[in-house]
Amino acid sequence: MAANIFSCCVPIRQYRQREQARRAATARSEAIDKELARTRTDLKVLLLGSPGSGKSTFIKQLRSIHGDEFTNEEVERYRDVIYSNVIEGLKALLDARSKLRIPWDDAANEEHAARVIDCDTSQLNPRTFATHVSSCKALWVDNGIQEAYKRRDEFQLESYVRYFLDDLDRIGNEDYLPNSQDICHAHQTTPGVAEYVGESHGLVRRFVDLGAPLRYKKVFAHFDDARAVLYFVSVDKFDQDQGIDGANHLMQECDTLSVILNSRHFARAHICVIFNKTDLLEEKIKHVNFNDFFPQFDGDPSNVDHVKKFILELFEERCRSWGRDPFFMYFITAVDPINMKFVWSAMSDVVRPASWLSSLVLY
Repeated sequence: MAANIFSCCVPIRQYRQREQARRAATARSEAIDKELARTRTDLKVLLLGSPGSGKSTFIKQLRSIHGDEFTNEEVERYRDVIYSNVIEGLKALLDARSKLRIPWDDAANEEHAARVIDCDTSQLNPRTFATHVSSCKALWVDNGIQEAYKRRDEFQLESYVRYFLDDLDRIGNEDYLPNSQDICHAHQTTPGVAEYVGESHGLVRRFVDLGAPLRYKKVFAHFDDARAVLYFVSVDKFDQDQGIDGANHLMQECDTLSVILNSRHFARAHICVIFNKTDLLEEKIKHVNFNDFFPQFDGDPSNVDHVKKFILELFEERCRSWGRDPFFMYFITAVDPINMKFVWSAMSDVVRPASWLSSLVLY
């Protein structure tokens, strides 16, 4: 009798084992399906470009567009960055005023200048910055500093300077906290690799900013799974030299683009050129002759559409020389939230696995 009972239990035990194995196999299959789905919808986008070309600003704007608010800690950190931007901007203007031999409108501002020059930006906080606000205001309204600012094309001055110096009354309050536009204008060198993950309509995009261009070749191999490369170019720097050989900035950017196009690590990636700071380009060509730097340009040097067309064709020719079609080009103003929403609306339909179908140019 006992033997019969034992023989009846064997099929039950086997059934339970088979059921456990089936459930485990189903779980593994579901996990694999989920990973495959994640892989299909997880798109890595690599951001490349010279320092100051707008990669970080682009990511900040994407956060705003996606409703990803900055944390209190981030806001406070950017506040201190803005304090540093104000002081460093004034130091650059003071140095230029001296080198350009521009006289003071008020000689008493020499004392304010000394205080700003001696300021240690690494120690700035609401309390310490408040002690420099009066000096900053006095210097900014001095005609000597204003004249230096008008001649900013003759020296290196970051584009954010006027934005902050024009708003010292607000920024100088000890209870000041930067808003989203302040944060977008704030400038801080990206330390190493920075990443932002944004998700919309089931598609996850990982935007990776590599930082300085001199490190590009060494790290390309680690990002050969990038589905897209966004290469940022500051078009307002058409009149500046770059590198030890003194090459024109735009031509140097073309050469860097060639390195990207020729890299075997990006052979399957889609290349998008982002021409940033279009607003500054339009302002600059009003008083800087584009022909002086590109004699072959045969359009109206004061017409921004003519200039943009020339720049576009310059980079298109470089892309064609490497046979990299299709590719995409956008003219943007990264600090302008309205412009960025429009551009991202168009770009989001392009920066996805199955949408690289035809070339696109946005003016």
